[in-house]
Amino acid sequence: MFQSIKTTLSSLTFGCLLLSANNVLWASALDLTVSDEAGQIKYESAYDITNFYYSLGVLSFDSDADNTAAAADGKAWYIGFALTEAVSGQSRVGLGVKINQVSIDVDSVLVNDFDGGALAIGGYAHLFLPANEKFRMRAEAYFGPDAIAYDDISEYSEFGIQFEYNIIQNAVVMLGYRQISVDIFEQDFDLDDDAYFGVRLEF
Repeated sequence: MFQSIKTTLSSLTFGCLLLSANNVLWASALDLTVSDEAGQIKYESAYDITNFYYSLGVLSFDSDADNTAAAADGKAWYIGFALTEAVSGQSRVGLGVKINQVSIDVDSVLVNDFDGGALAIGGYAHLFLPANEKFRMRAEAYFGPDAIAYDDISEYSEFGIQFEYNIIQNAVVMLGYRQISVDIFEQDFDLDDDAYFGVRLEF
């Protein structure tokens, strides 16, 4: 069932790009974040003004694998969709899904490389501080259990918290922490588990 997710990934990506091309209806932003062992670039709709949020991104990482001395690195791609609602002023919450595809290259002749993914369910909260709306906070969490994972991956989990400062009108600096991990044959791989710094350009 979930094998078909891989075959629809390209068409969903193309659909998101078509939606984002219409800047009149779909304001957008570009995020770039880096940690000690990972970097992520993400293109997304403005999650502060619309009731439908979408994003697509890629994470490049050096992965830490428990119970093995083999080094591993790779990439993770995702497409996300969420329905959002204002809760107070510009603050919003959203609930939705992420379709994740992960490729892990293991630096060992004794261990095969891994590929797989998961449909993860979760959401986010993006909060503007009433005293000064230049300061913002965002938290998100997603989880994809074995039942909705496929290929080599049996579980996907993601958690992140991010503090933002609107330094100029269309640019935000960010400082946060994220933890992204997958289970492969009962072994946990951390794709990222670190503090990060980044910038967000809004269009």
